[in-house]
Amino acid sequence: MANELDLYRSAVESNLPAKQKSAFARILDKVSGGKISEYADKTGVKVTGEHLRALGKLARQGGEQSAFGAAYGYIDAKMGLDIGKIPIDGTTGSFASLGAIAAGDSWVGEEARNLASASFTVLSFRKMKDFYQKKRSAGAAVTGETDMEEDPVLKVGKTIED
Repeated sequence: MANELDLYRSAVESNLPAKQKSAFARILDKVSGGKISEYADKTGVKVTGEHLRALGKLARQGGEQSAFGAAYGYIDAKMGLDIGKIPIDGTTGSFASLGAIAAGDSWVGEEARNLASASFTVLSFRKMKDFYQKKRSAGAAVTGETDMEEDPVLKVGKTIED
């Protein structure tokens, strides 16, 4: 609730035109189920510009993450995300991490951290999925469901007549 109130306070205290402030406040109030305006009326809490800037950063980072995800999806569909045994997403994440460290607290460092985060998220997702799919297929081999042409035990069983 505190974050919603801060965001509300940011909108109300910003230098946005009144019409935009009230539209933004209505959206926030609707999302919170009316709790924000109820609390604001009781306490006099208002939204500040700081919270609108945070909302902008959140929107930008979400857009970047979506773009990175789309790029990885495209690469995966076209050629896969591994070149031999080298994961493209893991390599990208490693280089982006080094770039983030080198760039420090600048905007370039922030962009590099976002890329590294997205890359390592995709890598860990893929590797965990592969792990559990291999584990599942190993369990299936016990029941005769394998990737082999035909299970040798079932092959012999078919030759036995009733």
